[in-house]
Amino acid sequence: MVHPGMIIIYAIGIFMALLSRAFIPHLSTWFPVALPPQDRYVSSSLAVNNDHCRMVFGAEGCEDVAIDKITGDVYMGCGSVEGRKLFYPPQNHHVVRPIYKQQPMRDSVIIFDPASEQLKTLELRGVAANSDLIWHGMSVFYPPDKPDTRVLFFVNHQRGSSVISVFNYTIGTDYLQFVSDVISPLIVTPNAVVAVSETSFYITNDHMFRKGMARIVEDTYGPFLWSNIVYCEFKAGVSMSKCSVKQKGFSYANGIMLVDEGKKLVVTDTRLAKYSVFNVDPLTHDLDLELAVSAHTSLDNISELPSGDILVSAFPNGSSIWPKIEAPFDPEITSESMTLLLKKDEAFAIPHVVFWDDGKVMSVMTSASYEVRTQKLIGGGVCAPGILVCDINKSVFGL
Repeated sequence: MVHPGMIIIYAIGIFMALLSRAFIPHLSTWFPVALPPQDRYVSSSLAVNNDHCRMVFGAEGCEDVAIDKITGDVYMGCGSVEGRKLFYPPQNHHVVRPIYKQQPMRDSVIIFDPASEQLKTLELRGVAANSDLIWHGMSVFYPPDKPDTRVLFFVNHQRGSSVISVFNYTIGTDYLQFVSDVISPLIVTPNAVVAVSETSFYITNDHMFRKGMARIVEDTYGPFLWSNIVYCEFKAGVSMSKCSVKQKGFSYANGIMLVDEGKKLVVTDTRLAKYSVFNVDPLTHDLDLELAVSAHTSLDNISELPSGDILVSAFPNGSSIWPKIEAPFDPEITSESMTLLLKKDEAFAIPHVVFWDDGKVMSVMTSASYEVRTQKLIGGGVCAPGILVCDINKSVFGL
């Protein structure tokens, strides 16, 4: 006798098959179609600025990196690459290992000194004993009245829901002080965060659904324009925040960065292989589209150079991303990495390739920042066993 649950599963399978046959061919008339992975490909016949690169080990799974614009230190939220194959909501992995059934899952915050190339793991003080810390994107805010203080914002994918975790850091110390876990019904699938003030920020939600059948449908049968940008304000020590959607209509909103002294906001869309530049209303924090540019390659995190130009991490071969994420330690499986330079004096309208590697140095480089004093490009990767450090002359970046 067939179990009633199996009948339901069969029915869902038949429905999805009929849906894909009847409706998917017409999606292009309903939604802008994402470029297939094989078409999101920007190939270079020669490597670009990767001849003086090396991996620094001791910090793995660092999805985002942020350089302190005053000290030059690099802040990174890092976690177990192997563990993320089981539990990492951004990849729709939700398996909790038995060891964590009765204890929290904890990633690390690490500072990298580009001059000495030494790593320091920071103590995390004030975090509730049962709180998960599963990092994704991050941002640094510089309080104008506290020159030795940094406010660090982290996308934190706790097992129940995703939050933005906020910490204070005092330069020269070896710990972060917990401030708040900011929660909201609008913080659903946060990917990246950019701080506006000590108590406000923008995030990107890269999906509508965090998990379950709806998430599988969203990933498999898209593109659906269900991804958005959210602006939030909160009070220190108070978890609930005041949030509002400021832009929607993205397929996979990913990296986000305030540039031009906060007057503009740049956002990447991984599935549509493009980025958008918005003008920011300083009073309402509303966003007005200035331009959208097709980069013809999947895009990820954004960083700003001292000149006001920006760097964007990119995946030249979209087809190779997920095989590498699923087999991070297999040296035979690689995924090319690329960094694009967008110039302020060109209105950020023209992408320039300033770094390209075939993936043998680092695969799936999800973030790239440049430290000008040591003239080093620092790259992080969500499935990388270390961080990438490349000696590249600052003239490459127009500095």
